[in-house]
Amino acid sequence: MSSVSNAVSERRAIAPQIAKVDRRKHETRTERRTRAGAIAGRLAAAYADVECPLIHQNTFELLVAVILSAQCTDAAVNKVTPALFRRYPTPQALSHASSADIESHIRTLGLFRAKAKSLKRCAEQLVQQFGGEVPSAME
Repeated sequence: MSSVSNAVSERRAIAPQIAKVDRRKHETRTERRTRAGAIAGRLAAAYADVECPLIHQNTFELLVAVILSAQCTDAAVNKVTPALFRRYPTPQALSHASSADIESHIRTLGLFRAKAKSLKRCAEQLVQQFGGEVPSAME
C-alpha cells in the first residue's frame, strides 16, 4: 500500500474520533491536550517520511518561509530566503528593517508588499511579546 493510501486510511480512522467530540461540551485543557496529543501522534505516524520543502535552519526562518509561501511555490520561496536571512538573521534585525528593503528582497514573490508588512509586524511582535524567540507553543 502506498504512503498516500496509508495517509488516506489514517485520516479516515481519525475522522470518527474527531466527530465523536460533543461540540456543545466544553473540554478542559487537560482533555483537549490529551485529544490533541493522540491526533498528533497518529498524524506523525501517518506522515513520518514527509519532509518540509522550505529550506530553513531554525524556527524563525521556517516562520518567515511559511509567511512567504502564501500564493507561491516553495521553490520560489527557497530562491529568495537565503539573501533575506543573510540580511536579517534574527527577529530583531527584521523588526528594524524598512518595508521597502524587505520588499526588495521578496519582490519576485506574489503579494510582496503585503508579505513585507506581515514579516515586519511578525518580527516586531516576536521581539516585543516573546523576547525575540518564536514560541514553542500556542496558548
